[in-house]
Amino acid sequence: MLWPAISSLRFAARPTDLEQAAANRTKQRLVALLREVYGDDWDRFARDFVPPPGVASFAHLLAREGVTPHLRPGGDGIQVVRRWTGMVAERYYRLVHDALRAADPEALVFGDRLPIYYDPAAVRAMAPWVDAIATNYNVDSPDGWIARYYFDGLRALGAGKPVLVSEWFFAANENR
Repeated sequence: MLWPAISSLRFAARPTDLEQAAANRTKQRLVALLREVYGDDWDRFARDFVPPPGVASFAHLLAREGVTPHLRPGGDGIQVVRRWTGMVAERYYRLVHDALRAADPEALVFGDRLPIYYDPAAVRAMAPWVDAIATNYNVDSPDGWIARYYFDGLRALGAGKPVLVSEWFFAANENR
Protein backbone atom coordinates (compact mmCIF):
# COMPACT_ATOMS: atom_id res chain seq x y z
CA MET A 1 0.00 0.00 0.00
CA LEU A 2 1.04 3.57 -0.53
CA TRP A 3 -0.78 5.38 2.22
CA PRO A 4 1.24 7.46 4.68
CA ALA A 5 0.84 7.15 8.41
CA ILE A 6 -0.42 10.38 9.91
CA SER A 7 2.58 10.90 12.19
CA SER A 8 5.40 10.83 9.66
CA LEU A 9 6.46 10.58 6.07
CA ARG A 10 6.42 6.80 6.60
CA PHE A 11 4.58 4.67 4.08
CA ALA A 12 2.89 1.47 5.23
CA ALA A 13 4.07 -2.01 4.24
CA ARG A 14 7.43 -0.91 2.84
CA PRO A 15 10.54 0.88 4.07
CA THR A 16 10.07 4.61 4.11
CA ASP A 17 11.25 6.58 1.17
CA LEU A 18 13.42 8.79 3.37
CA GLU A 19 15.07 5.80 5.06
CA GLN A 20 16.65 4.72 1.77
CA ALA A 21 20.18 5.43 0.54
CA ALA A 22 20.90 8.78 -1.11
CA ALA A 23 21.11 7.06 -4.51
CA ASN A 24 17.46 5.95 -4.26
CA ARG A 25 15.51 7.85 -6.94
CA THR A 26 12.32 8.04 -4.89
CA LYS A 27 14.19 9.50 -1.93
CA GLN A 28 15.82 12.04 -4.24
CA ARG A 29 12.41 13.08 -5.61
CA LEU A 30 10.93 13.40 -2.12
CA VAL A 31 13.81 15.51 -0.83
CA ALA A 32 13.53 17.66 -3.98
CA LEU A 33 9.82 18.14 -3.26
CA LEU A 34 10.58 19.12 0.34
CA ARG A 35 13.19 21.62 -0.87
CA GLU A 36 10.68 23.06 -3.34
CA VAL A 37 7.80 23.30 -0.85
CA TYR A 38 9.96 24.88 1.83
CA GLY A 39 12.00 27.11 -0.51
CA ASP A 40 15.15 25.19 0.45
CA ASP A 41 14.74 26.66 3.95
CA TRP A 42 15.42 24.00 6.62
CA ASP A 43 14.00 26.19 9.39
CA ARG A 44 10.66 26.42 7.57
CA PHE A 45 10.68 22.63 7.17
CA ALA A 46 11.46 22.22 10.89
CA ARG A 47 8.37 24.26 11.80
CA ASP A 48 6.23 21.54 10.21
CA PHE A 49 8.34 18.45 10.97
CA VAL A 50 10.49 17.23 13.85
CA PRO A 51 13.78 16.40 12.13
CA PRO A 52 15.51 13.16 13.08
CA PRO A 53 18.38 13.50 15.57
CA GLY A 54 21.59 14.59 13.87
CA VAL A 55 19.86 15.81 10.71
CA ALA A 56 20.14 19.58 10.27
CA SER A 57 19.68 20.18 6.54
CA PHE A 58 18.11 18.79 3.39
CA ALA A 59 21.58 17.58 2.37
CA HIS A 60 21.86 15.64 5.66
CA LEU A 61 18.36 14.23 5.16
CA LEU A 62 19.32 13.00 1.70
CA ALA A 63 22.65 11.56 2.88
CA ARG A 64 21.40 9.76 6.00
CA GLU A 65 19.77 6.32 5.87
CA GLY A 66 17.21 4.98 8.30
CA VAL A 67 15.80 8.34 9.43
CA THR A 68 12.29 9.76 9.18
CA PRO A 69 11.01 13.20 10.15
CA HIS A 70 7.72 13.26 12.06
CA LEU A 71 4.90 15.75 11.82
CA ARG A 72 5.23 18.57 14.32
CA PRO A 73 2.05 19.18 16.34
CA GLY A 74 0.52 22.46 15.23
CA GLY A 75 2.50 22.48 11.98
CA ASP A 76 1.20 22.24 8.45
CA GLY A 77 3.37 19.33 7.30
CA ILE A 78 0.35 17.19 6.48
CA GLN A 79 -0.05 19.30 3.33
CA VAL A 80 3.26 18.07 1.90
CA VAL A 81 2.44 14.50 3.03
CA ARG A 82 -0.83 14.75 1.07
CA ARG A 83 0.95 16.18 -1.95
CA TRP A 84 3.54 13.38 -1.91
CA THR A 85 0.81 10.78 -1.45
CA GLY A 86 -0.97 12.15 -4.51
CA MET A 87 2.23 12.10 -6.55
CA VAL A 88 3.09 8.51 -5.61
CA ALA A 89 -0.48 7.31 -6.09
CA GLU A 90 -0.83 9.04 -9.46
CA ARG A 91 2.38 7.43 -10.71
CA TYR A 92 1.33 4.00 -9.43
CA TYR A 93 -2.18 4.08 -10.89
CA ARG A 94 -0.98 5.50 -14.21
CA LEU A 95 1.60 2.69 -14.53
CA VAL A 96 -0.98 0.04 -13.63
CA HIS A 97 -3.51 1.52 -16.06
CA ASP A 98 -1.02 1.68 -18.92
CA ALA A 99 0.27 -1.86 -18.31
CA LEU A 100 -3.24 -3.34 -18.12
CA ARG A 101 -4.43 -1.44 -21.19
CA ALA A 102 -1.36 -2.64 -23.12
CA ALA A 103 -2.14 -6.24 -22.17
CA ASP A 104 -5.91 -5.97 -22.70
CA PRO A 105 -7.45 -2.73 -23.99
CA GLU A 106 -10.93 -3.94 -22.98
CA ALA A 107 -10.09 -4.90 -19.38
CA LEU A 108 -11.83 -3.08 -16.56
CA VAL A 109 -9.40 -1.31 -14.24
CA PHE A 110 -10.40 -1.09 -10.58
CA GLY A 111 -8.61 0.59 -7.72
CA ASP A 112 -7.14 -1.18 -4.70
CA ARG A 113 -10.22 -2.50 -2.89
CA LEU A 114 -9.95 0.36 -0.43
CA PRO A 115 -10.46 -0.61 3.20
CA ILE A 116 -13.00 1.09 5.46
CA TYR A 117 -10.77 4.16 5.48
CA TYR A 118 -9.16 5.83 2.51
CA ASP A 119 -6.73 8.62 1.81
CA PRO A 120 -8.49 11.41 -0.10
CA ALA A 121 -5.30 12.42 -1.96
CA ALA A 122 -4.80 8.85 -3.17
CA VAL A 123 -8.42 8.50 -4.30
CA ARG A 124 -8.19 11.78 -6.26
CA ALA A 125 -4.98 10.57 -7.91
CA MET A 126 -6.52 7.17 -8.69
CA ALA A 127 -9.69 8.46 -10.35
CA PRO A 128 -8.34 9.32 -13.82
CA TRP A 129 -6.74 5.90 -14.17
CA VAL A 130 -9.51 3.49 -13.11
CA ASP A 131 -12.89 2.56 -14.54
CA ALA A 132 -14.39 2.10 -11.08
CA ILE A 133 -13.28 2.55 -7.48
CA ALA A 134 -13.32 -0.75 -5.58
CA THR A 135 -13.76 -0.85 -1.82
CA ASN A 136 -14.24 -3.34 0.98
CA TYR A 137 -16.96 -2.23 3.35
CA ASN A 138 -17.33 -3.18 6.99
CA VAL A 139 -20.59 -2.35 8.72
CA ASP A 140 -19.42 -0.71 11.94
CA SER A 141 -22.60 -0.69 13.98
CA PRO A 142 -24.45 -3.68 15.44
CA ASP A 143 -27.72 -2.55 13.82
CA GLY A 144 -26.28 -2.71 10.28
CA TRP A 145 -26.31 1.05 9.70
CA ILE A 146 -24.62 2.03 6.43
CA ALA A 147 -22.47 5.16 6.36
CA ARG A 148 -23.71 6.96 3.23
CA TYR A 149 -21.02 9.61 3.68
CA TYR A 150 -18.39 6.94 3.01
CA PHE A 151 -19.76 6.25 -0.45
CA ASP A 152 -20.63 9.90 -1.11
CA GLY A 153 -17.02 10.81 -0.31
CA LEU A 154 -15.63 8.18 -2.67
CA ARG A 155 -17.90 9.37 -5.47
CA ALA A 156 -16.95 13.02 -4.92
CA LEU A 157 -13.21 12.33 -4.70
CA GLY A 158 -13.40 9.86 -7.58
CA ALA A 159 -14.80 12.39 -10.05
CA GLY A 160 -18.07 10.50 -10.35
CA LYS A 161 -16.51 7.10 -11.05
CA PRO A 162 -18.75 4.22 -10.00
CA VAL A 163 -17.99 2.61 -6.65
CA LEU A 164 -17.79 -1.19 -6.61
CA VAL A 165 -18.20 -2.90 -3.23
CA SER A 166 -15.77 -5.77 -3.74
CA GLU A 167 -16.19 -7.20 -0.24
CA TRP A 168 -18.92 -6.72 2.34
CA PHE A 169 -18.35 -7.96 5.86
CA PHE A 170 -19.55 -7.93 9.44
CA ALA A 171 -17.31 -8.71 12.40
CA ALA A 172 -18.37 -11.55 14.66
CA ASN A 173 -19.18 -10.72 18.30
CA GLU A 174 -15.94 -12.29 19.49
CA ASN A 175 -13.96 -10.02 17.13
CA ARG A 176 -15.38 -6.76 18.44
